[in-house]
Amino acid sequence: MAFALTTSALPLPQLYSTLQPKPEAQDGAMLHDARMNFRRRAVNQAQRFRCRAAAQFNSLLAVGAMLLARHTLLRIELGHPWPEKLLRRLLGFTSGLRWLLAIYAILCVGHITLQAAKHWHWPPLGTKWLPWW
Repeated sequence: MAFALTTSALPLPQLYSTLQPKPEAQDGAMLHDARMNFRRRAVNQAQRFRCRAAAQFNSLLAVGAMLLARHTLLRIELGHPWPEKLLRRLLGFTSGLRWLLAIYAILCVGHITLQAAKHWHWPPLGTKWLPWW
């Protein structure tokens, strides 16, 4: 059985209100909403990309440090260890860089969440234990 969308299924007052022109104030509000959606989706993508790139690079550094540790242990077992000072500096630099990238990613996610939370409808404080419950 095929379904077709027809206007005859709508009651006449509802059809009339759907086809009725909107007031200018409502058009202005719709235009403002469209601008805000564009800014949230298109303009903020650069910021989200930087946040994702920092998180991905942090993960790659973690995998690289794990592979380096594995290779270092293998070299120690074979009797050809790398200099300890070099390994300490390399792992120290990697740890510091990972720490900075993690802080940056956390701050980016917090900023994006706070920007989105402006448009959420929160209950008044003290009325509910949790906002979604």
